[in-house]
Amino acid sequence: MPPSDPLADQRALTDVGYDSVRIVELFLECEALFGVAVPGEILDEGPLTVGRLVSCLQRAPPDRH
Repeated sequence: MPPSDPLADQRALTDVGYDSVRIVELFLECEALFGVAVPGEILDEGPLTVGRLVSCLQRAPPDRH
């Protein structure tokens, strides 16, 4: 997303064009950058939003792999 159009915490990523492949790529990027695994179950809890992803990353234990 361009900096001029930031995502609101509660806006679903699918509403801005993220498909399942891009969401998996986002998970992998987060894991590489922050050293925590994003559980796939986050997708079972409803639409993925920036706020839910950030909250999940903050709660996740470091990935030891």
